[in-house]
Amino acid sequence: MHKLNQILSTVAFCGSLFFMSNTCDAMVRQINPSKVHVSHQQGQVDLFHGLKDFFVKKEGKVSKVERYFVDKKIRKINTEKLKGFLRHNYLTVNQMSDGEYSVKAHVRGLGGGLAGASVGAQVGKGAAYVFFIVGAGIVTSPVELVGGPGAHTVAAAALLATYSVPIEAATNVVAVAGGLLGAIFTGPV
Repeated sequence: MHKLNQILSTVAFCGSLFFMSNTCDAMVRQINPSKVHVSHQQGQVDLFHGLKDFFVKKEGKVSKVERYFVDKKIRKINTEKLKGFLRHNYLTVNQMSDGEYSVKAHVRGLGGGLAGASVGAQVGKGAAYVFFIVGAGIVTSPVELVGGPGAHTVAAAALLATYSVPIEAATNVVAVAGGLLGAIFTGPV
């Protein structure tokens, strides 16, 4: 409660020069507008953070965002950790029907381009086919003892042809997984 009173007194002190003086700047800082997403319907909204609380300034009016309306990921975050969080992520501000504001944290996921996904899918599918072909060769190798030279090759081809539909389905699953991994490992878009 002491921190809230301290912030409110700072806000009152700053008045129309809200957070522009050095006294105010030391306690509460504006969050870079490029890291804050606000719907166009809400108009110009500025988001501030200080002493682990968030404030919204709209049309000259300052409103404290209640902690229970702040995303748990950033609810008690300090200024330095918030700066680190915002290097790769962003915040959204929403105004509810009763006039209260909420702040949500959005973590950007990693994702690569088409090249990483395509290469990953092709490598995954190829590796799955190699696995099935080698497996069929190993499983049918005893046939060569009975059928003579080259018999296991015919048996392996027959085995692969018999199970071609489930093998194709399995290689597609591996291709999707390989594509996802390829996209992730090639970094953010």
